[in-house]
Amino acid sequence: MFDLNKNNKNAAAQQELKAQLEALRSKSGTKVEEERIEGVDKSVLDHAAAPREVQLTHDIAAAREKYRAASSDEDKKAAMKHISDLEMRLAMEKEKNAKNR
Repeated sequence: MFDLNKNNKNAAAQQELKAQLEALRSKSGTKVEEERIEGVDKSVLDHAAAPREVQLTHDIAAAREKYRAASSDEDKKAAMKHISDLEMRLAMEKEKNAKNR
């Protein structure tokens, strides 16, 4: 038989995951990739999002950490260039996904 309660629970769980994912996306800080939200593993949230956008978001966080750790001006310039490149790619990916929806 078809269990309506089970389907409702699954739909509610998906909505909760989406809300938590949006909360993660709205954070501009670092260490997002290390965070767990109320016992939900990051990989579960990643599967609910567009995979390329998630990967780019994690890459940007790592590049920002690299910038903070850079000691020379040359290293900082290279890190900033990498960050701007990743941010541009993320914006392009978001735009592409928005058009496909």
